Amino acid sequence: MAVEPTQCVACSHYRLDNTCVSRCPPRSFPNQVGICWPCHDTCETCAGAGPDSCLTCAPAHLHVIDLAVCLQFCPDGYFENSRNRTCVPCEPNCASCQDHPEYCTSCDHHLVMHEHKCYSACPLDTYETEDNKCAFCHSTCATCNGPTDQDCITCRSSRYAWQNKCLISCPDGFYADKKRLECMPCQEGCKTCTSNGVCSECLPNWTLNKRDKCIVSGSEGCSESEFFSQDEGQCRPCHASCGSCNGPADTSCTSCPPNRLLEQSRCVSGCREGFFMEAGSLCSPCLHTCSQCVSRTNCSNCSKGLELQNGECRTTCADGYYSDRGICAKCYLSCHTCSGPRRNQCVQCPAGWQLAAGECHPECPEGFYKSDFGCQKCHHYCKTCNDAGPLACTSCPPHSMLDGGLCMECLSSQYYDTTSATCKTCHDSCRSCFGPGQFSCKGCVPPLHLDQLNSQCVCCCQNQTLAEKTSSAACCNCDGETGECKAASTGGKRRTVVGSSSAYKSSESKHGSFENDGNAREFVLRLDSPLTAITAIAVAICLLIITIFSIIFAVLQRNSNHVSRNSVRYRKIANTSSCRRKNLSAKPTSDARFIFNIGEDDDTDGDNSDDELDGNVGTDINNRIVYDRKGNDHGHEFYIESTNDIDAIEFHCNGAGAGAQKAETQPQRCNANGDNDDDMLHYDRHHPSSSTSRTNIRS
Repeated sequence: MAVEPTQCVACSHYRLDNTCVSRCPPRSFPNQVGICWPCHDTCETCAGAGPDSCLTCAPAHLHVIDLAVCLQFCPDGYFENSRNRTCVPCEPNCASCQDHPEYCTSCDHHLVMHEHKCYSACPLDTYETEDNKCAFCHSTCATCNGPTDQDCITCRSSRYAWQNKCLISCPDGFYADKKRLECMPCQEGCKTCTSNGVCSECLPNWTLNKRDKCIVSGSEGCSESEFFSQDEGQCRPCHASCGSCNGPADTSCTSCPPNRLLEQSRCVSGCREGFFMEAGSLCSPCLHTCSQCVSRTNCSNCSKGLELQNGECRTTCADGYYSDRGICAKCYLSCHTCSGPRRNQCVQCPAGWQLAAGECHPECPEGFYKSDFGCQKCHHYCKTCNDAGPLACTSCPPHSMLDGGLCMECLSSQYYDTTSATCKTCHDSCRSCFGPGQFSCKGCVPPLHLDQLNSQCVCCCQNQTLAEKTSSAACCNCDGETGECKAASTGGKRRTVVGSSSAYKSSESKHGSFENDGNAREFVLRLDSPLTAITAIAVAICLLIITIFSIIFAVLQRNSNHVSRNSVRYRKIANTSSCRRKNLSAKPTSDARFIFNIGEDDDTDGDNSDDELDGNVGTDINNRIVYDRKGNDHGHEFYIESTNDIDAIEFHCNGAGAGAQKAETQPQRCNANGDNDDDMLHYDRHHPSSSTSRTNIRS
């Protein structure tokens, strides 16, 4: 008898309400558990539940293909294609466009638009308007800051700048400087002058002298430091600051004294701002585009609105540079033009390179596809793609499977296989799983229950049939209230899992097995648990660290117990009461004895006991040399030669009479008064100097 689709317990494809279907109807999609869910209200067909998963749109909506959303109006950066009811993205850098992706109507921030294209700066023969667009300069201007012929900044060839105009010929009193491309004033008194500033004709009441300079008529008979006063009819002295002049004021100088500079008919000690020193005695004006300069061709600061680049003041920075507060700075090395220094601030790329999200690449990077207008971003479903939308994927992110150009997440009854990058079906006993086989279950098909200890779906031991008990089928102790497997259950027959799919069954121990309800128990060792592996690694590292520290401690302890060769130790010379009493009654003498230690002292008992000293003074044993001072001394001072063979010096005082013999055997230190001191005088042979030294010792 045929079963109706509405009577199915489980569906082989998808479930729609209570019916099994081979595919979901329009305005729905299959979710992870194989149930047909409705699309978003704006979608006609979709690949998911969100508004950004539309494949086609509901009526009265436009499909934004690359975003997979459906809107009633195209957003900024898109234009409407009325033929297929879609929104097409504008080319990069366009904030909005019309009819075509490359026909920009506005640009991104910090960019300007020229002829419906977006640039980082206006071209040379244009200027930027208040609405961030580029307009053409007057035909006489090469660069400008406005539309008229009086807004010129630099001029086209064969024209010269004068008062913001570009002239073919300069007016009277000016000459055309071909190097500066400016009209420069002639010298005072000149009506006309040549291109190098030499006067060819003078003004009325001025005379051209032998130096081709115009002077006041009548000044021929005056000295160099005088001028002819036409009012007084005689020669008058120039101003004190001038070397020569055409009048009495300090602004009438024609030359200056030594160490002074001529600047616009004045003699100054240094050129002021806007001028530079030329020919050693003249202050010439900077180019009209410069506010400060160090020479005619090297500006250090520009007039307002201009950009300084390599000593030149420009209206816009050259390609590969951007304006940084009036100074042209380099773009990132892969940018042809840019709006800032970062790698994602490229505006245009070199030939053959592609622009993707503000960066220039030889090829479109992962997550982008190549279009006629640069690299466009793939849909967020895709890892890589070849066109816009969620159906153009060529590869998928992790845990998604590629199915006909669409990246789909695995169903709940599937797991993602990283080797084949596909979704595979779980074991028959698992409703959901994280891998293959019966020991990777996360959920179970009724009436089985999840044994969390080995991720296996089993039945309750209490409910096992006789056949199952006979076949030793796995089971678990179930909780009486919830009916699920107990987390710490040891009552079920379990498998020892090794790896992800192998199982080894422990033998039943006759003496060590646990019994409950008459069933033998098995111990489970899960080596595939990440926690077990991490714990084992941590224990191994701890043991290694302990071993290393133990070795280091042993080496240091051994070194600390080793007495270095030729080391010098301080020793305290003990005094006996008998020696002190005898010395008090004896008359002090100036005699003294010295004991020198030679070679290595291997005494490890520490510091030479009193008995050793008493028994050894005056004898040549234990690598010691006894030296008795002989001859005359100078008061209580005498000198000895010390070498590297001397380890230490000890004083042994000699008393008078009966105490003399005892004093020789009792090492004491003697001061100038013959008193005894507890500490010996020590001479250390380990002095930094290796040469022989003289030691001054007071007895």
